This record gives sequence, C-alpha cells and structure tokens, in this order.
Amino acid sequence: MLNVQTIPVGMLGTNAYVITDRSTGETAVVDPGAPQADLLCAIDGAGQGKVTKILLTHGHYDHIGGVADIQQRTGAKIYLYAAEKAFPTDSRLNLDKELMGRLTPFSADV
Repeated sequence: MLNVQTIPVGMLGTNAYVITDRSTGETAVVDPGAPQADLLCAIDGAGQGKVTKILLTHGHYDHIGGVADIQQRTGAKIYLYAAEKAFPTDSRLNLDKELMGRLTPFSADV
C-alpha cells in the first residue's frame, strides 16, 4: 500500500508528490519544483535514509527547482528522461529565466 502526499509548490503551484511504501518506508519524491517548507517537512517525515528516489516527469524549472536541495538533504538518486538530460544545467531549456537564474544546476543519476 502506498501513501501519496500531494503538495503544490513554487510560484505556479505545481504539484509535487511524496510517495511512501507503507510496508518498507521507502519514499520517492516526484517533481519537487521548489524546496518549500511543507515539502521539506513531508520529506523529513519519511525518515532518515528512506527517500531513495527523485523522479522527474520533465525538465522545466517548475518541476525541478527543488531537486538540488532535496538531493543534498537526502542523497536520493535523480531520475530524468534521457532526452532531457541537459535541462538541469541549461536555463534556455528549463526556462529558468522565469526564476532569473536561481535554479541550482544538477545532473541526473539515471
């Protein structure tokens, strides 16, 4: 059984998800568009070492803006569609100009 928390994040209110397997405690974070307090609280609530994956549906800033902070906080592996592997480091592709270049670049693990 999975526990799914939906948390609107960032200036566009993009949905981020914290999905936890209730039997193992293993947790994935999906589309963390901003490292805001309620999202970080849900991640911390999963427990130390339980967040193992950050899953990205695509590479636009409103879906990836919190990835670097969350990865540093949890050590989770980052998963991104291979055709968009340049998005996290290229503001022309991820449309970071909307954030005025504030997105912290990162590289996907998978």
